[in-house]
Amino acid sequence: MRRPASLRVTPLSRLGAEISGISPRASLANGPVAAQVRRALDEHGLLLFRGQSDLKPEHHVELGSWFGTV
Repeated sequence: MRRPASLRVTPLSRLGAEISGISPRASLANGPVAAQVRRALDEHGLLLFRGQSDLKPEHHVELGSWFGTV
């Protein structure tokens, strides 16, 4: 499956990857973007979403739901 055009996964030096081009504030739990983020976590072991200091508790719950039952 191809990544949506807006989703970018940039590997970090030794562990993890930076996710950019999408917002965890978006409701994407059942979509292809969430599936690509889950695959990136499987591949890189750690994901970094920069610039997300304004996330509300409900956004954290939504993002957590991308990976399974919260």
